[in-house]
Amino acid sequence: MIRVRALVGVAVAAFAVAGAAPAQQALPKPDEMVNTPPFQHWSSFPVGTRVTQKQVVTLPDGAKLEQVIVQKLLEKTPERITVETVVTDNSKYITERTRAVTTYPPTIRMDQVSASSPDAAVTEGKEELVVKGKKIATEWVEAVTKSGDDVWREKTWTAQEIPGGIIKETLVHERGGKVVSESILELVDFKLGS
Repeated sequence: MIRVRALVGVAVAAFAVAGAAPAQQALPKPDEMVNTPPFQHWSSFPVGTRVTQKQVVTLPDGAKLEQVIVQKLLEKTPERITVETVVTDNSKYITERTRAVTTYPPTIRMDQVSASSPDAAVTEGKEELVVKGKKIATEWVEAVTKSGDDVWREKTWTAQEIPGGIIKETLVHERGGKVVSESILELVDFKLGS
């Protein structure tokens, strides 16, 4: 499941980090340096800051797979930030926990960004979402990618004032006009470090 979580928004983030607007800006060249979204979204918060998210994946048979994702800022320097991610999968029969520690530089070359298909239709917008009882102005990026009968719709809502930046992500996979799977990731809580 962590792979599903990791893939959601990667292509969308590539467009957002590059600042691509539909039909208005070209993506940076492969050798150009671009901002690293995780660095940009964590670097303004103190070490120890923690974010809790919940992801629910609905399968075609109606079964739901749930996981709780807790990210914690472990280290922050001008050269890098280090984030610990603990994912707890909760299923009907077993609870599994995985831990990963990832370091992000402030910028990377564009050719290191996992971008989606060049055929993806990308749109952007702004929307207010409620987080912990407070309205937050968010920016969203949506990418729709088609391959034969398969269609993937990824949408990510972000805000600079939220640690990690991501407030919500959705991923819907359709085949032949029917939903194959649907994933919703939402921010549950965040606490600033000291």
